[in-house]
Amino acid sequence: MDLSDFADVPPRTSYCGVYIIIHEPSGLMYVGSSGDLHTRIRQHEWNLRRGAHHCAALQEAYRESPAIKIKSVLTDTREDAYDREQEFLNRYFVAGRVFNAGSNARNPMKGLVLSERSLARMRASAVGRGLGVAKSAEHKANISEALKGYKKTPEHIEKLRRARTGKSLTDDHKQKISRANLDRTYSEEHIERMRNLGRKTSRPVNVKGTRYESLRAASQALSLSRDTVDRRARSADPAHSDWFYE
Repeated sequence: MDLSDFADVPPRTSYCGVYIIIHEPSGLMYVGSSGDLHTRIRQHEWNLRRGAHHCAALQEAYRESPAIKIKSVLTDTREDAYDREQEFLNRYFVAGRVFNAGSNARNPMKGLVLSERSLARMRASAVGRGLGVAKSAEHKANISEALKGYKKTPEHIEKLRRARTGKSLTDDHKQKISRANLDRTYSEEHIERMRNLGRKTSRPVNVKGTRYESLRAASQALSLSRDTVDRRARSADPAHSDWFYE
């Protein structure tokens, strides 16, 4: 894919495609793709004008001189747009002619090594949003109450199943889980529920007319935890009346 393939952006187009933002004084470019070119390009322009673009190198160049030109290539599908963007990156990233920090169109952060400054900013941002901070007992209770009765859609369940299929944990990840569990304490209610869960794993369970030989079989087939299947099978909630042990 070459620069000659690009043309001016059609007015108010919502088509899929690849776009380049050319900083005319330096000749450097930022390349991206989108399923809605018009909206994505407007986002770039707006963020550049207010000094909040995610690409620091492009933002710095824009501050020095806001002379930019935007061109695009339309594609039939979003996947085609990714492929064409990758072709462009393969040609111009190594040559040092783009502002993009990463060279992977589908996963721009893949293989990217962040500076200590960037990592520190990310940590500060996470703490500011409450991430990595221990939650109070009241906060945990509020979260638990909010999630009661929540049901995943079949689409959500299928997406989770696909995401977990074939996924294996590294030894380091396993060790972290093990260390985290060493100091974990469980309530008497939780311990009793786990005991009951163990007693029921070998009993057949019927879910909406489908008979499963065990709780484990039902859990695997439905992509739900055994605790969730057990809770629904014992529930008096009418919404789960077709979940029961045989």
